[in-house]
Amino acid sequence: EHYKNDSYIYIRQVNNFTEIGDAVNNNVTDNEGWSRIFEEFCPNNIKKHSKVYKYENKKSMGFWQILFSVINSDKHKIITLLGIKIKIKRRKKIKDVDKEVKELRNNLNNYVKIIENLVVEKNYLKTCLNNLSNQYSEKINDLYNISENLSKQNNIVNLSINLQLMKKHLENIKHKVKYNKNGLLTYSYNNGENDSEYYNTNIDCVGNIGDYIQSLAAQQYFLNIDEYIDRDLISLYNRQNINLIMNAWWFFWRKNKNLSEKINPLFVSFHINNQDNISKETMDYLKRYEPIGCRDLSTMRFLIQNGIEAYFSGCLTLTLGNTFKIKNETERENLVYYVDYDENQNAQIQTNLSKILQQGYKDFRIENVHHNIDIHNSPEKNLLDAKNLLYKYARAKLVVTTRLHCALPCLSMGTPVIFIINSYDSSRFEGLEQLLNVIGYNEHGQFINRVNLNQNNNVYNSNDYKLYADYLTNICTNFVQQEKKDYNYSLI
Repeated sequence: EHYKNDSYIYIRQVNNFTEIGDAVNNNVTDNEGWSRIFEEFCPNNIKKHSKVYKYENKKSMGFWQILFSVINSDKHKIITLLGIKIKIKRRKKIKDVDKEVKELRNNLNNYVKIIENLVVEKNYLKTCLNNLSNQYSEKINDLYNISENLSKQNNIVNLSINLQLMKKHLENIKHKVKYNKNGLLTYSYNNGENDSEYYNTNIDCVGNIGDYIQSLAAQQYFLNIDEYIDRDLISLYNRQNINLIMNAWWFFWRKNKNLSEKINPLFVSFHINNQDNISKETMDYLKRYEPIGCRDLSTMRFLIQNGIEAYFSGCLTLTLGNTFKIKNETERENLVYYVDYDENQNAQIQTNLSKILQQGYKDFRIENVHHNIDIHNSPEKNLLDAKNLLYKYARAKLVVTTRLHCALPCLSMGTPVIFIINSYDSSRFEGLEQLLNVIGYNEHGQFINRVNLNQNNNVYNSNDYKLYADYLTNICTNFVQQEKKDYNYSLI
């Protein structure tokens, strides 16, 4: 106000001092006027030294430098105010400068309001995105897991070739002559001679109900079973002509190098355990029935390396949902089954599992189940016990298991399941574990926690298995040449 005539203000830094003067003679002609200006805009701790004002502390000086900085040129003076540059022609009136500063301040306030509105909109959009993410989390996880699993399987299985061989095998079966009688595999776990060359020499060993679960998977395609055939004594079979689905764990040795001509085999879900010492005679026998549908990738690669067409078919227990799946979710019980899982065996696995149970499951009851069986039981008893187990698993809230032939049936029956891997067995797991929720260790010994959780933190299964389940259902139905019907389990 004091310099409202043809005067202007300039401010410049000289050796850490702020010098203020007028435009004509660079002198402060009215110290009182300048003091009023500084009292209005500057901190109070400014010490007056005639025409020079010096701040008493660095903090105030730094603050002042942030507020104002000036660059002089012949024609212009550029003042930076709060980060906004003002370019002023020389000899500009102070009231004009004040007007421009006021306008800039108004613009700055408008920008602040715009930014505040953008922040509000950003938060709103973030909330919408979170809602959408929660709403479609299951589908997103499904797509991610399908992509991940297909990518992983494509690295070890040429999916195109695999599908071609599946189709070829199916066509072969459709046109193949079948017998009128049907057989079903059972298991004694010993060849009866305690021969040191056989995989088991202990006649008092413990059996595995999982083998009989595999037999139930084959049995559901036959309207009648005419004969039980002991896998471990199959070399001795020499009775009636029968059809036999070969879905099992196999150990070939000198006394069962090949099967009897009285057996018409369907090689799907086929696993060879003793790949290191299998005979040429056995390989020649398998060559006659190529392509071979393999339960795991290890068996598939072994046969391909020996000149036999083979493909990954998955396990026949992936089709047990055809018979045992519950019709209504109201039948599901609030039970979590630990199937041959010891929560004290591995702290890292149990910590990850406990977190899932705490977040997604309330008021549930844990029940322990074991798959060991007495090998002296009759086949009828073992099949009945296997059937009752499947009825349990089908109604469970969640199943946690180390048993492959518990996990795969649960997958098929729609029961949420977590497969625990304490030690990776590539000869049995590879190709199948990619279909499952897994907590444990992979083939490289690295810990993995690959479990699908929905928005309620409940476990849910991937649908990747359905390709194999549908194919196995198709080829087995064609093998028996009968319309698929619900099997009458009272027959056993």
